[in-house]
Amino acid sequence: MACRLTRLNRMKALIKIVFGLVAFLLGSSALAQKDVDEDLPPCTVERAKPVTIEAIQNDFDSWFGECVAVRGIFDQRRFYADRKAFLELPDEDKTDKARSIPINLRKAPVRFGQQIGRPVEATLIAMVYSCQHSYDLLRKEQERNSNVIIMMGGFCHYTLERYLLPIELRDVSNAPVERLLKSDLEGDEADLIVTTDRFVDLAAHQEAADKAFAALSANDIDAYLSIALEDYDAQKRDDERDRWEREDTADAIAEFGQVKGVFLSAWRDAGMAEDTFEQASFVSKVDLDFEDLGMRSPARYFHCRCPDEGCEERFPVMSVDATNAHDRPFVCVETNSDGSEANDAVEARFRYSSTHFAEPLSDE
Repeated sequence: MACRLTRLNRMKALIKIVFGLVAFLLGSSALAQKDVDEDLPPCTVERAKPVTIEAIQNDFDSWFGECVAVRGIFDQRRFYADRKAFLELPDEDKTDKARSIPINLRKAPVRFGQQIGRPVEATLIAMVYSCQHSYDLLRKEQERNSNVIIMMGGFCHYTLERYLLPIELRDVSNAPVERLLKSDLEGDEADLIVTTDRFVDLAAHQEAADKAFAALSANDIDAYLSIALEDYDAQKRDDERDRWEREDTADAIAEFGQVKGVFLSAWRDAGMAEDTFEQASFVSKVDLDFEDLGMRSPARYFHCRCPDEGCEERFPVMSVDATNAHDRPFVCVETNSDGSEANDAVEARFRYSSTHFAEPLSDE
């Protein structure tokens, strides 16, 4: 998957280059497109109107262009009403019901949010805008300048989404935002669901996961890289690898070392031997449209091991929690294939992140 993501990044970069070259060859100038109307008054704490994300989404036209104060959870590039809002599946037809909204950091104050690692509860002072409006402005500008090509850049380059333009993050809570547990949910709210036998390639993915766990237990980095990276060659010198290969290999090695620490501490804290564990395999609801895409099975699974009893309650319910932060009581490996053909090669990769939800405190 890492290599496929790398190829995707290359393709995105190529698309941007091609678009720029076309504009240049046509003798055009890319005008500086304005995201917002310049005649709107500045957004300040004093002017901000208290409102919820749900109210903005439900009556967006009324809130468009307003300076607002929204309480919720700030996480990197999105603002959420609460923890369960992270479980929402993207659905353009249900935007009015959405309980989260993107944050456009392109024009945000310098270093906005950079001091924040994990999600935090806070009040966001922001302006309410949409990329659809930005494209409407661009269309009018294009009509006035028909002899040039005007291109949309920045946040709205690939989307028509609504968004918040942040001004200030206030009243940041010191309490960590804890990850959701199974006991916090009702019905089928979880993002990660236990896999079933109807997924025809599940056995191959489980086999790849077992190999990755074995490499982790044996601290065998070459064995791990051979299953984590497409076409990995342990004998290949660094100077024979291209930039993408070197960066991907370095990332995989770093993740392996971080997750090895999580693995050892989780089993040590539980007082269990490394070969004692419960294991479960999950698939994200996001990946369950595989049949509509002409695929035989989902292309991605998560396989998690826990060293103690009660793992069913402690396993992750969201894919973002399967990234092996240091305080997790489990270790997860992500397996990937393209899901279209039988006997597709399966890659297994440990992901590591220290920037997501905190582990819930034990009741003991």
